[in-house]
Amino acid sequence: MSFHNQVTLLTVDVNDPDLEQTLLKRLPEATRSRLAAFTHPQRRRQTLWGRLIAFDLACKYRLELIETPPFPPRLRDQLGRLTALCIAHTGEKIAVGAADDEDPLMGLDLETLRPVRSVAGMSEMAFGADIQWATRLYEKTGDLEPFFLLWGMKEAEIKLNRGTNRYKLSRQCNENGEERRPEVIDLDTGERLAVHNHAIGQERLTVLTRRKEPLYFTTTASELARRLLSSEGMHHGKSR
Repeated sequence: MSFHNQVTLLTVDVNDPDLEQTLLKRLPEATRSRLAAFTHPQRRRQTLWGRLIAFDLACKYRLELIETPPFPPRLRDQLGRLTALCIAHTGEKIAVGAADDEDPLMGLDLETLRPVRSVAGMSEMAFGADIQWATRLYEKTGDLEPFFLLWGMKEAEIKLNRGTNRYKLSRQCNENGEERRPEVIDLDTGERLAVHNHAIGQERLTVLTRRKEPLYFTTTASELARRLLSSEGMHHGKSR
């Protein structure tokens, strides 16, 4: 592949069913079929715009967007090599990450900062009873950021696993035995994945890679639609 690992953050700034139907017809048949399975209108809309970001990448780099249900799609080049994609959404914001050859891992999550009824209870349910880092910080300072950081790391880990158990959010301690921030570990190699966390207004974007900080791009649904409907944006990129 010829691009640096990257994350595109899109804001859905339009509500135009006719436009969305026109854009849907541009997508590969397998993608259209997968979208048809979504019955909840908001979830289907979020998924559509996530796929449109991925298709825009396919067009730009002359790749093929392929579905791999029940997991996120991937990009495939003419030699059959696959690029990992990861898609997350919250409200009107959608994030799509694409890995590169040098750093082939891409897991991400996008969450809206919101009240949490029980940080201790949610932490135990999501991270396990042995990981108390976020709970203790919340009880000491009232800060929810550590909880949402771990939530994002856990969601990104789940997406990275694609049905396996290779990656795991794991308890970590310092030399004095005190718990510090957990890490996502590659259980096959023992490697700690790099964590990139960003506050974007009320949204929290968490990205896992092997090492490199991704490049970040922002766009809107209006801009993406114009690009995809232009002759320049649509003359390449496979659609089967």
